[in-house]
Amino acid sequence: MTAPDESQIVAPRGLILFAGQRLWPQIDALAQWADTLTDVIVVPFDELAGPAGAADRLASFVGHSLPAARVAKLAPIGPDDADAVASIVDEACAADTSWVLDASGLTRLGSYSIPRILDRHPHLPVIYRDANGPWQRLLPGGRIGKVTGLDPSAIDRFTVADLLAVTWSDEERSARVEPREFPVEIERAAGATIAGADWEDEFSRAAGAVRARATNKVGYGPLFEAFVVCLVRGIGVAADDIGISAVLYDGQRAVQEVDVVVNASGRLHVIDCKLSEEHQALPIGDQIRAAYATREHLGDGADQVILLRPSLVVDDEFLSLCHSYDIQVIDKATLAEESLVAALRRLLVTSAIRVPLTTSIPRTVVRVSVIDSVVDLNAEFSQSREDHRIYDTGQFLVLKYRVDKTTPYPDLQPRLEKLLDGAGTIIGFHRSQSRASATAIGRPVNDRRSDAIRALRSLRRNSGN
Repeated sequence: MTAPDESQIVAPRGLILFAGQRLWPQIDALAQWADTLTDVIVVPFDELAGPAGAADRLASFVGHSLPAARVAKLAPIGPDDADAVASIVDEACAADTSWVLDASGLTRLGSYSIPRILDRHPHLPVIYRDANGPWQRLLPGGRIGKVTGLDPSAIDRFTVADLLAVTWSDEERSARVEPREFPVEIERAAGATIAGADWEDEFSRAAGAVRARATNKVGYGPLFEAFVVCLVRGIGVAADDIGISAVLYDGQRAVQEVDVVVNASGRLHVIDCKLSEEHQALPIGDQIRAAYATREHLGDGADQVILLRPSLVVDDEFLSLCHSYDIQVIDKATLAEESLVAALRRLLVTSAIRVPLTTSIPRTVVRVSVIDSVVDLNAEFSQSREDHRIYDTGQFLVLKYRVDKTTPYPDLQPRLEKLLDGAGTIIGFHRSQSRASATAIGRPVNDRRSDAIRALRSLRRNSGN
């Protein structure tokens, strides 16, 4: 008899969530099975119960976003109360409902309570994930397995306004997206830019027309934010997944404002937009630290911050600071290599490359077909201190290598195609913002994988880098 596939989870009718300081994994679990859930149990964990606490916000979010599901918010449990966790699960499993337990919010309490729960309920799917990591399944005997068949963009079903209300608000403050009308000239300029026109020419012409007919003075900053929103809509993000001027209120007082927020590809993206006359008012280092502080203050661990400075070249020193803060940059140097539309599409619509990593890493060729953990290839390559590294995912070969900054961008991909000589095809290529490294994604021909790897490895001995 074939053993059941533990990586596949049958869509449940009930979901148990533990609400702590971070709620993104719990919201993702709701999104994965929103169409089948009839019962959701929300347990306040390790927090002071209050009218606007994390559990209250999460329960309210479920009631609003999943109106067909019954929501039960239980009494708070303490950080060491493993018996309470086990009792909650026992009572739920006694009912005639298929359940999934999301242990993401349990932190260290999970190490005490989950083994006991799995002893009593070995067939209960117990899952967890970090804010930026994949879903994993906790199994009897202390095993950890992968979870397959889930939608990485499931959260896109919720609006950005609803997500901000549950993740950015807290006991004293509320987050809202301010409505704003967009001038028709700005919308047309964005459409022309998406069609291939120069963004700067189109925006300058449109902004000039808007300012010329405006009775009140209109700044370039708000017009550029509107232009960015129209571009994001144009690359396929729904209007209710984009917020402009998202504001955090303490009572009636605005205490924090974010230019543009986008819900796409399973995470929130905060776009900090500034044109030339604006970024001169504050040193770029202070702008970067302010963007980082915004994410730490508002975010829920899964937010991506994008510093959009299309009229400024960010120096390597500050690019390194952005890298250490995990902040993405679109600056003038970026736009010399790719269009503004392509850069936004890459960061918002195309998910970052994150692949499983084996426990041992051979030199130069890294096989990443067995799941033990997840690695960010950019970080792994940087930490390897090698000039050339190939990641074999089983389906694709991902090459990361250092390049001469003076090598023209259009020359890089054709050189790789020539090296492969029919053993594979380059299906994706990107050069880093510092111009010092490049990433290529190749699809090898089925019976020529070893030839493709050999060809890519030869790059380090070839003058074509």
